[in-house]
Amino acid sequence: MLSIPANTFAITGKEVLTRVQENYEQIQSLEVNMDYLLYRGYTSKEVKENYTALFKRSGKNSYRKIAHSEYIVEDDLMICINHDDRQITLTHAVESDVVDPEIKNSLRYCSDILVLDNNGKNTSIELILKKESDLPYSRIRIDLDEDYWIEQLTFFYNTQVNFSSSYFSPQMDYPRLEVRYRDLKKNWKDETGIARLNNYVQITDDKIEATPLYKAYTIIDNRTKKL
Repeated sequence: MLSIPANTFAITGKEVLTRVQENYEQIQSLEVNMDYLLYRGYTSKEVKENYTALFKRSGKNSYRKIAHSEYIVEDDLMICINHDDRQITLTHAVESDVVDPEIKNSLRYCSDILVLDNNGKNTSIELILKKESDLPYSRIRIDLDEDYWIEQLTFFYNTQVNFSSSYFSPQMDYPRLEVRYRDLKKNWKDETGIARLNNYVQITDDKIEATPLYKAYTIIDNRTKKL
């Protein structure tokens, strides 16, 4: 696999990213599944940890499930439901997008964008990050289909971690995280209200109450200003 500077081709790496972003921004609603696979080493096929995620968006409302946590955004509010700790945390909304937020953040620290030679196959690009950045990755690969929809993101971590379960026999290596996108559905309709806050909490001027399904959950209000 060759790495060729983006300006070698008629289309540059930045132009590829622009096409990707335009794809996801031009549709008002969608649903997509994601598989997260953590590997030991940059080339290893040994999966050390894996979990699935689900993202749904309709207009400004969105629903994301990652492992045992759910995130619901409606207008300027967001709740995080942690099922392991049985907690619901209410905060001001942050930008919710199917494109991994780490990609947008990483662009500020990107020293180069390489277009990979896939022997005539679909487009892949690689973001090379500056050594002085405080991000945990040294590079990020983005694999796309022929219409510039994301098929896979690969994050190459820049710090070794111990993969051993034994304190006395460390196994140090660089992690690699793959995020595989699948089953993209456009024009998703929220017929069950999964992306509506009132299915989880009821918010009034002076209190927040969980709906009956979540009565046993502790509510934490982390907004800087009350409604």
